[in-house]
Amino acid sequence: MRKISALFLVAISSILSNIAFAQDFFGLWNGSLDTFTFRPLGGNSVGMVVVTNNGYQDIYTGTFDGPNISVCTFEEPFTACYAGTMNSETSLSLTLESCESDASNICSLLQDVELSREIYYEADGIFIASDGNYFMVEDSAGLITAHQLYLEEGKVDGYSGTRAGNSGSVTPFDDSGPYLNFQILSNDDVIVTVVRCNLCSSEDEAKTPVGATITLSRVTD
Repeated sequence: MRKISALFLVAISSILSNIAFAQDFFGLWNGSLDTFTFRPLGGNSVGMVVVTNNGYQDIYTGTFDGPNISVCTFEEPFTACYAGTMNSETSLSLTLESCESDASNICSLLQDVELSREIYYEADGIFIASDGNYFMVEDSAGLITAHQLYLEEGKVDGYSGTRAGNSGSVTPFDDSGPYLNFQILSNDDVIVTVVRCNLCSSEDEAKTPVGATITLSRVTD
């Protein structure tokens, strides 16, 4: 294990980022203590940089075949190999297949690892709601502006709010109407939940009761 060289990381990131090949598992993943970054090396070759919580880095290289990854240490003072499988967009399992070292304590620090990451889905676009109305949504650096379009009535309701990751909330422009929480499930699907109806008439409360959910499906960007 070696102390991180900032210049080295900048250099390798710059070189590897220019390689056009891409695969779903490439990028940053989080373990329970350490971070793992997968980078393309051309063809079906892959590099893995492990940054430990105490500031050391280990470099592995190897190959991948679809969701399956096989890597071994590269110019490290020990020899270790991992086999990995990408289970989903947000889950990747690494199994320690072997480890040999003259320093007896290094291999004891390595183990099987479950990795995770958060995918930040796209929020911009026009969505059709499960009640037949449309939402036009704009996301600017986490600031959300949404317009609910009632085409048959020729009306528009405006909302603004924020998102953190794939969830957030919006309130009406004039503070009169339903307060909405939302969860972005994918680039194409959003679930909206009514959490309050502020200054609403009994008729409006009946239309948008607290706890009601609306599914939004993307129509276009």
